Amino acid sequence: MVTPNPETSLQSSLADKNDNNNIQGFKNARVDELLPIYDTTFSVAEQIKIINEIDKITYDYYMKSHWWNPKGIRLAVWDKFGMPEYGISRFTQLSYVYGTADSSGGMMVRRLGSC
Repeated sequence: MVTPNPETSLQSSLADKNDNNNIQGFKNARVDELLPIYDTTFSVAEQIKIINEIDKITYDYYMKSHWWNPKGIRLAVWDKFGMPEYGISRFTQLSYVYGTADSSGGMMVRRLGSC
């Protein structure tokens, strides 16, 4: 398998199937012709020509095919209960701090070390 491998995200046979990388439903006969040639070509210069042609077709066909993923995530938070003073994250609590009950029934905290 050659890297980059456009077959997994641009092959027409995957366009109407679920659970694959062709999430945009891209179908193009010329790209389908180029994919097997790209996989069997040993010349790096020829592979670059083929991948450039595939990129041009996909960009001309559907402009968002190369930047469908958002650059950031917008998040709204309702601070209903406030923030604790210590400010430790929930992941740190799970991976760094280990709590065990001592003989008096209280909680004894033992550090495991950095993970």
